[in-house]
Amino acid sequence: MLVNPDRDWAISLSIFTVFLFFILLWSGYVFLQVQKGELFITEPVKNTSKTTLDQKLLNTTILFYRDKALRYDTLQKTKPPSYTDPSK
Repeated sequence: MLVNPDRDWAISLSIFTVFLFFILLWSGYVFLQVQKGELFITEPVKNTSKTTLDQKLLNTTILFYRDKALRYDTLQKTKPPSYTDPSK
């Protein structure tokens, strides 16, 4: 097989032209579908269910996080225990 730069460039340009043609066709198709309004059609969501609030669970959760914050503040204000260095 001989090296022929002219043939290689011609093949590369031909392949590029074919891909460009198909990309332009696809872009035109998508553009027309969007213009007609047929591409991005969605059904409206019907949400008829109501979520109820569990007051007992909410109060339990609030108390849990208040207790957690209180423990955190207590740990922040107190000194950490001092440990002796075992290597000495």
